Amino acid sequence: MRKETRKLLTDLEDAQWFQAVGQADSSGVSFVHSWKEAIDLANTEVWQDIRTEKQNLIRGELPQARLNLWNELVGQIDPDVCEMVAAKTRHLRSQKAEVANIANFVSWDLVHACLEWEYDDVIYTRFYRDVAEWYLRGHFPCGYSERGEAGVHILF
Repeated sequence: MRKETRKLLTDLEDAQWFQAVGQADSSGVSFVHSWKEAIDLANTEVWQDIRTEKQNLIRGELPQARLNLWNELVGQIDPDVCEMVAAKTRHLRSQKAEVANIANFVSWDLVHACLEWEYDDVIYTRFYRDVAEWYLRGHFPCGYSERGEAGVHILF
């Protein structure tokens, strides 16, 4: 694993996830105001399509030899991410029924952020690394609005 990937995982381990949910504390993004709103938005086909499209961008930029390593890298990254996500979301999942599947969203985002770091030398996209930054800042990224030339993240 590259040092940047390990640093991201360490930073995520040290971060206070979801401490800033409900706080509109940044400009250049949109906010929702409840877990229900956030999970409803995260479950939309639009958000799922955007996330898949961004994964495809990563894969599409890779030379075949590097693409062949994709599953091996996921196999290295996924156990660490899933263990961390389970621990960091346990309190939410036990308290709020509407966030029962939050671990799936978070795991997908963070595995792909790690993959972007692993392939940083050959890809240009950084969508998932940007998403990971919102987790580090205590938010839950739950959508994306394509406005103008650049999209805008939607956060809780």
